[in-house]
Amino acid sequence: MVYGEPLRLPGEFLVTNAKEIDNSVEFVRNLRRQFELLRPVEGTRHGDSKIFVFKDLARATHVFVRHDSPKTPLQMPYDGPYKVISLSGKVFILLMRGKQVPVSIDRLKPAYRINDNLRPRESDLDDDRIVVVVTQQNPNPPFPPQLRRSARRVRFPDWYQAGFP
Repeated sequence: MVYGEPLRLPGEFLVTNAKEIDNSVEFVRNLRRQFELLRPVEGTRHGDSKIFVFKDLARATHVFVRHDSPKTPLQMPYDGPYKVISLSGKVFILLMRGKQVPVSIDRLKPAYRINDNLRPRESDLDDDRIVVVVTQQNPNPPFPPQLRRSARRVRFPDWYQAGFP
């Protein structure tokens, strides 16, 4: 074979037999029958994921509500806490900005609040004591402090001070 020359095929590759022509008709008939038997396969749902629901959500008095919209930089993922007015099935009625708003359970997270009536026990106070050692500074600085217009004291690093090694 040379590039640019016409292609020549030997005669053995071409069908000249009438029996082989009949076989091709039978082949097409079988192929049609097989395609008639084909049925589509059931599709799968890839988008259904299980939503995590907190166990304490049914007993929560206050909840956080998740943002489902695109967030700006440094925006918190949850708003709240909001007071729970009532719940029924998958919907909680919350008091948001003075209005009762229904919110799906999928967007909620329980808010745990610290009880203000709790007082620390005396034994806890004894165990957590920290001893602070206070060192007295020189009451007379060598130079009067320099003040800026905003009344802030200007303090230069020690290596800029005269007399320090």
